[in-house]
Amino acid sequence: MLVPPLLVASPLLTLVSPAPFLTQFALRDTSHVVVGTAHTPCNSAAEVLRVMEDVKPSAIVLELDPERFELLMLDTSSGSYYGAEFLAAVQCAEEMSIPVFFGDQKPQDTLRSLLSPATPLLFPPPVPSVTIKLLPVFLSDPRKFLPLLPSALLLPFLPPDPLPLLALLLFLYRTYSIGILNRDVVLADAACYAASTVRRLNHKNVWRARFSINSVRPSPPLPSDSLPLFTTKRPIKFNEERRLSLFEPRWLRLVDFLSANPGARCALVNAANKVYTPKNDGREADLILERKARLCVLVSVHETTRLVSGDRKAVIVLKGEEELIDVDENTVSFDNGLPLIVGGQDEYKYYEHDNYNDNDDGNDDGNDDGNDDDNDDDGEGEKSVRILSVVGLVHANGVMANIEKIERRRTI
Repeated sequence: MLVPPLLVASPLLTLVSPAPFLTQFALRDTSHVVVGTAHTPCNSAAEVLRVMEDVKPSAIVLELDPERFELLMLDTSSGSYYGAEFLAAVQCAEEMSIPVFFGDQKPQDTLRSLLSPATPLLFPPPVPSVTIKLLPVFLSDPRKFLPLLPSALLLPFLPPDPLPLLALLLFLYRTYSIGILNRDVVLADAACYAASTVRRLNHKNVWRARFSINSVRPSPPLPSDSLPLFTTKRPIKFNEERRLSLFEPRWLRLVDFLSANPGARCALVNAANKVYTPKNDGREADLILERKARLCVLVSVHETTRLVSGDRKAVIVLKGEEELIDVDENTVSFDNGLPLIVGGQDEYKYYEHDNYNDNDDGNDDGNDDGNDDDNDDDGEGEKSVRILSVVGLVHANGVMANIEKIERRRTI
């Protein structure tokens, strides 16, 4: 496979040798590599490891959602049949100490789109600069063709009459549009979001928190001056009320602390990325968090139980206050996964009348802290960002085509 001059000349990305199962793109400080895999037994796991060793990515993006990731990690024996390349990528990411991002939507969301008549049909995007050609891939590893074999076997059974055949083809294209093309866009958005988040990490606009949650070891008692910290997917605004449904023991401990101390406050911080990896006696957490959290007061607590297990569940309502507070690796403790802002009330640094994140679009342009000296590769430019996406072969070219479109638009 020929590599475009842009990639050959780029100092950001140098593969030991181009391969038929990957496509790549580099622009300015950001490079993307997409590895096309088969999720069934084949050489994909070894190929992913080889590419990760060659590229040394800043982060990886997986064609998984959090639920499928947890199921895969809980049943690692299934890696011998399904998803071995994902397991290999996660283990290598742990060794490299790089973050993992989930790139796919939930299967329920795809099914909902398929069943909705309002879902528009998409057309394939232009081919990317470097394309994966399936024939060389299948010739190099015939086992990668096995997932497509059932579809190929159905070809002789297509209806001969034009109208039923047309109806079937329309149905198949709708399925292809929603199940493949639409998810290509989702996966590409996730890859570009990962690149943006890594840039923010390099600029120290966000910070990374890693800690263990042991389900066997009891958590320590909470000091009376504790300031509990809750993580959320989107920031809370001043005077906004936010409803949280909590059932993990560590969150319930914080709820009990707030309930037992009337007038006690907590804080809510936006998490740019959250990954919880199941381990023997608990989970390993890897979070990327904003550097400011909004102080909140507890409005109400509603005690209930989970539908299937019957375990305790608390539905709380928090109200955002005017003040913001600094949070980082020096001010937040995660003893056994219990997030607390350390220090007494007089040590907190507040910011008033601040529209924190109200207009944040995820673009870090102009928001760096003015000190990039420690973030440069060679002292002359910004630290490069390398994103490796691990997706199925049927997605790889479409994902890269959409990545190119998004990244080119970003630099205009």
